Amino acid sequence: MSGLAWLQYLVLKYLCTQGMRAPSNPSHAELILKVAIYTQLLQPSTWRAAFYATTTCIGTSAVNPVIPIFIMFTFWTYKIIILQTGSFDSNKSVIERRYSDFEKLHRNLLEEFSEEMEDVTFPKKALTGNFTEEIINERKLAFKDYLRLLYSMKCIRRSKKFIDFLTRPELQEAYGCLRGGQYTKALEILLEVIGLQERLTRGNPVSIVPTLCAIVVCHKDLENPASAFEYGEKALSRLRVHSSHRYYIPLLETMITLAYELGKDFLSLQEKLEEWKTKKDPIRVFTLKELAVREYVQ
Repeated sequence: MSGLAWLQYLVLKYLCTQGMRAPSNPSHAELILKVAIYTQLLQPSTWRAAFYATTTCIGTSAVNPVIPIFIMFTFWTYKIIILQTGSFDSNKSVIERRYSDFEKLHRNLLEEFSEEMEDVTFPKKALTGNFTEEIINERKLAFKDYLRLLYSMKCIRRSKKFIDFLTRPELQEAYGCLRGGQYTKALEILLEVIGLQERLTRGNPVSIVPTLCAIVVCHKDLENPASAFEYGEKALSRLRVHSSHRYYIPLLETMITLAYELGKDFLSLQEKLEEWKTKKDPIRVFTLKELAVREYVQ
């Protein structure tokens, strides 16, 4: 058997042994108390990588036709649904994370909360049989318990690292769209994320100001001044006692412009701006949009 034929045989054997068996969708199960997280395994995404094998005839310049060999890589994605318990919550948040995302979360948390996580067991990755229904169900239940335990610890559920795990990928995508001028797509993602951030950061309302301001920027550039003003008011209300916040003056200036455009009271906003200027030395202040496009730059 030639080397090429042998390679093709190995590839076919690999595809057969790595059976693409799709398990039945497991039912959702509540994970935590105040915010309920559910996990569900999606159908495996498929990556196709083409490896090309060529042979050259000795003594000639002729090259045999390129023969593509396709190897299928599969991975499972966990769907996490977050909603507020204790009352009807129609605005549930849905995110998707891979096993490697959970691994990164665990490493990051250990750096800061090694003592608190002394008894926390991270679900191990099976060396074989990754895609059997039994293994997948076991891992789903393991991650259910893992997330429930993490959320039960106040220091962890309020930590930036835990909140970033649940929000950062979507925020990175949204701000990337914003920088690219895709305001409709950016706004769609930001409106999804802001609901989740509000659930997770009730003890720190100022932390969602950047997202609120990004929503203001999107609405403003999409010529929706009324909606921009609505979200601007939400952001401004969180900065009443935080006038030194980097978003305060850019937001105030934007709100003055929007209020004037909408025929609303802008004089009170103008007075706040003048009051701030008398207390602070003149400095270079970015516009709201200039600040927004600087967020989550990789």
